[in-house]
Amino acid sequence: MKTSKTTSLLLSLGTLFLLGCSSDDNGTSGLDCNGLIWIDRVADEADAFVAASIAFSQNPSAITCNAANAAARDYLDALEEVRECVPGSERAQFQRLLDENMDAIDDIDCSDTSNF
Repeated sequence: MKTSKTTSLLLSLGTLFLLGCSSDDNGTSGLDCNGLIWIDRVADEADAFVAASIAFSQNPSAITCNAANAAARDYLDALEEVRECVPGSERAQFQRLLDENMDAIDDIDCSDTSNF
């Protein structure tokens, strides 16, 4: 199932982000990478994505699929907003994973219920 694959990819992306963030990287956008305020920006969207994914897995339908996809997009958008907290040496890989996951979400057709 594509949605399970996307969920796995997104969670791995979040893990990469959390493990890759450096406490000595101040970023350039005024984002407080040292104070870990960026975690709040990402955590709410991650929680919403997990909840929507669970709802979809318990009741697969076009409605719950669309909700999970919207939550996944919001999560990726939140990660994009705090990209500067990722150390420079890992930023290219992080961006590649963001792009791959957004493409994977774009490929999911929630109107095709035969995939559920």
